[in-house]
Amino acid sequence: MEVNIPRDRTASLMQRIGQKLLRSLSASSWVSTSSLRLELAARRCWSQFDTVHLLWADRDWCVIDRLLPADKRLVGTFHACDDDFPGVISGRHRLKRFDAVILMSESQKQNFVDAGVEPARIHVIHHGIDTDHFRPAQTTTEGSFRLLHVGSYRRDFEVLFEVCSALKDEDDIQIQLLTSPSIAHRFKALPNVEILPRLTDEELLAAYQSSDCLLMTATGATANNAILEAMACGLPVVSQLVGGIPEYVPSDCGVLCPPGDATALIRSIRELAREPETVAAMGRAARKHALSLNWKLVAAATQNVYDSLSVG
Repeated sequence: MEVNIPRDRTASLMQRIGQKLLRSLSASSWVSTSSLRLELAARRCWSQFDTVHLLWADRDWCVIDRLLPADKRLVGTFHACDDDFPGVISGRHRLKRFDAVILMSESQKQNFVDAGVEPARIHVIHHGIDTDHFRPAQTTTEGSFRLLHVGSYRRDFEVLFEVCSALKDEDDIQIQLLTSPSIAHRFKALPNVEILPRLTDEELLAAYQSSDCLLMTATGATANNAILEAMACGLPVVSQLVGGIPEYVPSDCGVLCPPGDATALIRSIRELAREPETVAAMGRAARKHALSLNWKLVAAATQNVYDSLSVG
């Protein structure tokens, strides 16, 4: 059974005061009042189950570890980057209540070990992707080498601007940018950058399918949805090498550059723009790797964690 409570988007003054008090009692500093409602809703039905799984523990973990009866198993999936951990998880000693901790990336693991979680309880299960919806285009298009950059959170837009500026006179390289309007306005004057509006799911799919490569200037990541979506659509990835990205982008699927190194990104883009056969081979490898992260396989790996708790 799934219990879902929409996350609060806006809050009155009293709700904000209540949220501040709630965060002082919660294990995570990212919780909102909807997080508590989620746990209370789960409380009303968990008598029917042996295991409770908090799917976004670092965002919604309030007091469930203190409410849950001792005979119930508690599983939590944590998404936050390793450098976010100190500021997000305030109740680190309470992590010991989790019978299993599921992580998106090996880069997160040491924080949990240092917090006292037994390594045997830590499971890295890579994030999944809908490979039926996100799929390669049926036909190929000719023309400029088209890069797509997606996202606003934890992106290095200083480096991205430097990359776009360096390539602005190269007519055979075009960049599409899908991000928030407050960020996008800075790039409007660059002739090689097209600012995309807010897209529907189908329009986003079309944007991936009409591109040749994903450009990602992430400053941190465990899993990255844009990378997974692009790879499922058969796009190679040019990215900064941070966090869990190398776990998701094998060397045959893209190029990973040192963080903050715009020169390396520019060089990699220019090389790929002139090597269509390499781009095609990387795209095929990216699609193949994305298929190994199909949600059905991720669900099976998660079920294995549940089964191990039952056996244990």
